[in-house]
Amino acid sequence: GLVASNQTEWWSYCHKCEVEAAKISMVVDLAEQPICVVGSVRVYQDPENSPQTVFVARSSGRSALMAVEGVRPDVVRQHTIMDPTITEVWRHSTAGSSFCVDLTCGSSSELPYGGLLRSFTGVPSACHCKQLCMDNIIEGCRTWRWYVEPDEHTHMICFLQTQSYSVSYGGSRAGWVGGDVGVIVQGFEPQTADPSQEFALSVLGIGLPNLSGQRVKLVTAGSGCASTQPPQVTGIGCVDAAICGPGPADASQERATWRGVTLT
Repeated sequence: GLVASNQTEWWSYCHKCEVEAAKISMVVDLAEQPICVVGSVRVYQDPENSPQTVFVARSSGRSALMAVEGVRPDVVRQHTIMDPTITEVWRHSTAGSSFCVDLTCGSSSELPYGGLLRSFTGVPSACHCKQLCMDNIIEGCRTWRWYVEPDEHTHMICFLQTQSYSVSYGGSRAGWVGGDVGVIVQGFEPQTADPSQEFALSVLGIGLPNLSGQRVKLVTAGSGCASTQPPQVTGIGCVDAAICGPGPADASQERATWRGVTLT
């Protein structure tokens, strides 16, 4: 286990490590103090041997998507698929020998509002509230708001919401934090296509971005997302393995459609 001493050091096995090759995993057991949460983590490092960027991921130790099928992109780390056990990922640019990473899910300056699905009291953190929303995706949860009232009894309430709109406050709103379940990709249509016949390709999911925030690429079966799109695909073009276009002709939070796609 970790030793509560700043004289203890943990060194990576590699000297010049590849991106994300050096990792530290910590387990914090708060079973006997259910209202206690890990709100931040302080990192101490040798400034002469330190990375420029640190990523911190929060996991509950079980699948974050138990209630629904799908995969999530890890936008923060620029991975195509996020580990299914992770609730949230934070990115922090390192500076000096010591820095603190805030582990709060969501935003306090832009809050989602919409149809109330249900509420829970005694929810200890915004990240717990986000996970409750993800656990209730099938029931229609898409966004969440968490409120803490630091009075004598410290009331903590989680509001689960259906489709919503966001309100920006231009600054933190005391006691409130909110967010959504993120992007979840669940499938595509059609499953097959006739050679040389144009068709409309649709990506299905939850929380899909708007028109300008989506691109798609087709690769051969068994190839990874970093593979080059084969020349037999027309209607979707790629200048390299990571940059493709155009964006979808139609898009909503559940479906994005590209028209005029052909396989030859």
